[in-house]
Amino acid sequence: MDRKAEIIGLADQLVKSVGYEGFSYADLSDKLGITKASIHHHFPHKEDLGAALCDSYAAYLEKKFRAIEASAGDAWSKLDAYFTSGAALVEDHGKTCPISALQAEVNSLPAALKDRLRALDGQELGFVARVLETGRASGEFRFQGGAAAQAALLVSSYKGALSFSRIHGCAFLKDVMEQMKRSLGL
Repeated sequence: MDRKAEIIGLADQLVKSVGYEGFSYADLSDKLGITKASIHHHFPHKEDLGAALCDSYAAYLEKKFRAIEASAGDAWSKLDAYFTSGAALVEDHGKTCPISALQAEVNSLPAALKDRLRALDGQELGFVARVLETGRASGEFRFQGGAAAQAALLVSSYKGALSFSRIHGCAFLKDVMEQMKRSLGL
């Protein structure tokens, strides 16, 4: 793995555990055993590192969502594949979705990162809306209103449940997911 990828990888882990504002280049240099100048060589400003993180999240989501949509199975199993990834983060020492971590800090993020975060939100909401519409068209799901509004409701509930689960444990997230199933008529 090259140095730039190592920096991004560690920054990703820190975002999931302490948030974007919760770490500094000094933290990265200490944990990687390199100088801060080495980090600045790759990312002159923390905003540059944040942009690289957002770009890596976008690539990850695109690949993940394509794979889920191409997989066999019903619409709920596709949503469940998306939701289960968050549960794995909570089980990994109370980490959280990096996009949720960035959303929590939105007021302190530079404008360029806010724009990238909006795009990431769009990827997630778009995926969930597509799966919901497919499920409704097949008769699997029953819900009122448009798929985009239902996606916003489900994703908001899911992200909130992830946050609560860091304190109350994974059972909280599982209970919310079961309630989401019931809300879709399953």
